[in-house]
Amino acid sequence: MTLPIRKPKLKWKEYKHVAWSAGYCRHCQNLEAIRVQDIIEVAAIYLFIPVSRRLVGRNGICDLCERPLEKPIAKQLVAQGAWLPTDGMPKLLGLLGIKGKVTHPRASPDARLLSLLSATATASKLQNVNILPGLIGGVVCGALLGSLLGMLMFGMGIRLGAPDRLGTSMVMFLVGGVTGSAVGAALYGLWIRTRTASRKILVACRKYSLDRARLAELSHDYNRHVQRAARAVVESATESSP
Repeated sequence: MTLPIRKPKLKWKEYKHVAWSAGYCRHCQNLEAIRVQDIIEVAAIYLFIPVSRRLVGRNGICDLCERPLEKPIAKQLVAQGAWLPTDGMPKLLGLLGIKGKVTHPRASPDARLLSLLSATATASKLQNVNILPGLIGGVVCGALLGSLLGMLMFGMGIRLGAPDRLGTSMVMFLVGGVTGSAVGAALYGLWIRTRTASRKILVACRKYSLDRARLAELSHDYNRHVQRAARAVVESATESSP
């Protein structure tokens, strides 16, 4: 009797921005635009080859800090392309059919900036970034370099307990792969953490009128990736100004 061979499956979730709403973000302590997203479960086989996608839910996140929002203030939704953050909240509220001034708890002047910085610090933590590309790249490069080094070592009379050139090359292939994985993951982790922080802060500053100088000042209480990203947006604003 032949048992059926099951193909290994991997699953992950993707988020697709489909609409806008508005709601109170307790982190930003302000009325913010809600990015309404479809949650899509992707199933894949082997080398991350997608074989199916299905809609499993919908959520809403604050467009500024990108944290989940508990409840919108309107049941209506605005199509994703019908409004841009640069259009301003009054226009979004008008499209949502909300007239008059919307009241919400009084917030500190730095609340939105601190919310963005703390969300950026969380997103750029090592456990929250994907270091798999660096690990795989490190394994490949380390193994290849180790293999070449093993051949050179055999030619110099260094055997490492192996009887021939191929054996010495294979030993160094394994050593290089292990070493490369650690180095690749570490280096890629440092790079992707700074890149993640830069993306979040730069995108938020482009969408909304934020005090970039104050943002950089407040960033001193956060990790170095957040500090670099905050300084970078100040420098970019200085360079672009006439």
